[in-house]
Amino acid sequence: MLPILSAVVFVSAASAYSFMRDEAGNALSWAEPDAFLYLNPSNDQGIPEDEVQDAFIAAVAAWNGSGADIRLHDEGNHDLAESAVDQVNLIWFDSAWPQDPTLVAKASVYAQNATIVAADIALNTADFSFTTGEDADRMDLQSVLTHELGHLLGLDHSEDAEATMFATTELGETSKRSLRPDDQNGLQKLYPEPGTVACNSGAVGSRGLAGVLLGLLALVSRRKR
Repeated sequence: MLPILSAVVFVSAASAYSFMRDEAGNALSWAEPDAFLYLNPSNDQGIPEDEVQDAFIAAVAAWNGSGADIRLHDEGNHDLAESAVDQVNLIWFDSAWPQDPTLVAKASVYAQNATIVAADIALNTADFSFTTGEDADRMDLQSVLTHELGHLLGLDHSEDAEATMFATTELGETSKRSLRPDDQNGLQKLYPEPGTVACNSGAVGSRGLAGVLLGLLALVSRRKR
């Protein structure tokens, strides 16, 4: 079995979801109930940019329908193609991919004092082919985007094998396009509606990396059985 991710994961007894946390054990989240995203749909695989846009919009809609007090906003296309702490929360295709070739995509989440200040998502086109249809020999773009947007929002991997936030995927899998109750419950706990209890405590563990980068999470490919 492929290794999923070397990380400390905090899971409650009643649920499988978990949160990205800082070194003090505080769950990471956006300070405002709105996160603004940019997409660079340019890719080296011949996927029409309008189809990339449609997959992205559908992935955003999945999380916006979760019932949590947070909304993702599509701010349009951008020509940047790199991860950085800036005002551009970017989703882009990386054809170089100098990292682990089993990683389908990577979310880089930057935080200060448990508040997410920036986040980017890179898709690995050096080692994987993506599709916006239902191709059993390619990675489903919408499923991968939906999973990575969960990290951008502050969710860590889930132990629920049916959840969108489960850590692995396989060629042709489309099930992560739709959120499962565990995904919805996790985001609602992280961003509760006004008048409900917020998530502000938990087990303490180290998730810090150099500087302001506090989260680096990836979706791992698994072989079909």
